Amino acid sequence: MVQEDKPLPMHLSVRAFPAFWVPKPLPDHIISPEQAEEYAREFAIREGKKVCLSIPGEQNVWFDEEGRVTVRVVL
Repeated sequence: MVQEDKPLPMHLSVRAFPAFWVPKPLPDHIISPEQAEEYAREFAIREGKKVCLSIPGEQNVWFDEEGRVTVRVVL
């Protein structure tokens, strides 16, 4: 049986404490990278946590606790 390649969904990784990140799926209504980035920024501010937004095949974007982009890696 051959398994088809399916694109991975966008998701957040939330820094629970140093060196420990917890995956968090995005809400179903988030469908574009732009919406995902805004959600990640707002989440970081609201929760006071560092987060990484993974957009498979495109980029990873890290936000600090104040919602500022600290690193952007284009894949």
